[in-house]
Amino acid sequence: MDDLAEELVNHICGFADTTSCASLSRVSKKMHRIVEPHLYSKVHIILPWCEVGDYSNSRGLRRTLQTNPHLRPLVKKISAGTLVESRATKSPVTWLECQRYVSDIVALSSRLEAIDMEGYFAHERRLSSSHLFRIFVVDLRSSPCHFDYLKRIDGSIGWTLNDLFHDFSLPSLETLNIHGGYDTVFFDSRWRDLQSTVKHLSFADIERGYSDTSKVFPAIAQSCSRLESLRVLGKDKSYGRNFFQAVVSAFTGVTVQTQLSELELWEDNRPPLREVYFDSFDLSNFGHNITLERLDMDVSILSKGTAVPDDDDDGSSWTPWDISLELPRNLKTLQLRVSHPFLANRLVDRLEELCNSDIKAMLPKLQELRVRSEYIEDEGLEEMKTKFQQQGVRFSVRKLE
Repeated sequence: MDDLAEELVNHICGFADTTSCASLSRVSKKMHRIVEPHLYSKVHIILPWCEVGDYSNSRGLRRTLQTNPHLRPLVKKISAGTLVESRATKSPVTWLECQRYVSDIVALSSRLEAIDMEGYFAHERRLSSSHLFRIFVVDLRSSPCHFDYLKRIDGSIGWTLNDLFHDFSLPSLETLNIHGGYDTVFFDSRWRDLQSTVKHLSFADIERGYSDTSKVFPAIAQSCSRLESLRVLGKDKSYGRNFFQAVVSAFTGVTVQTQLSELELWEDNRPPLREVYFDSFDLSNFGHNITLERLDMDVSILSKGTAVPDDDDDGSSWTPWDISLELPRNLKTLQLRVSHPFLANRLVDRLEELCNSDIKAMLPKLQELRVRSEYIEDEGLEEMKTKFQQQGVRFSVRKLE
């Protein structure tokens, strides 16, 4: 396929990320021929656009694909999160133009494998990541067979999780990363008969909504029998421990059949931490049909107590925090995140107790224990590290990224 038209390289350089763009351009010019086609699968096509004079990247790409059908199968990934709309743009792109460009380019990309509609920012508020993703979802509903090759979706949503039914229905989808949206007590009855191919699922900053009585998460869990990894992230105290418990319960119920082996639960709870939490939930009996091997978790979810006292508090009005390390017995890798100094000190105490006990009796398959915190230093923990190593567990402490 070295006889590919060179106009693809000329246009692709306008959409690729800086590294790919530079390397594609250099290789093409130096060797005086088109670069190997397999490199195009790593190129990010950027939506929407930055106007450069009178030339628009998205207009150029659409025109190229319209006039060169043989190039359409080479577009493997479309990304919306790399460029922002320029304030200097003389003729701002309208919502209708945005909708037309996204729809046309997606429709022309006949072998699309990945689409990333997250992270786009425009000065016109209506042109947000969630609006771009909404366009894609609408196209998906109208012509689902066009997306038979799609394996990965990253998107920001501003509506209920129910509307993701069509995404989960895609025949080849393996990875779905969702940012935003909200839970609801209502759900689409079609979930009952859905058998999704999704293996890797991620939710970030889902609005709390009715998570305690959620119907959507259990419906999703029931449909994802091939699920291998689940990631649930939150920040700015957008929800508490009961949300995590609702999600965990949904995906680990007695009637749920999955292949879940990796779980990641954490929230960006930066100091000061004064919010009252519920009692921590016990993960020791984590699921009846699940062999969880990797757990990445925020320690605040495993802790219990009322609150960290104010500086002028004598301690009489608060309950000391504790951290439960009752964990799934099949764990091989455990990573604990600590974002508050009070919890960091308590975790060190619990780890000291753990390394002085029979670890293999509690966690017989544990091979690695990682701690990530800016409040715990590796120095001074040599003895603890040695004790873990003597029991066959690699122990490390690093800064929380």
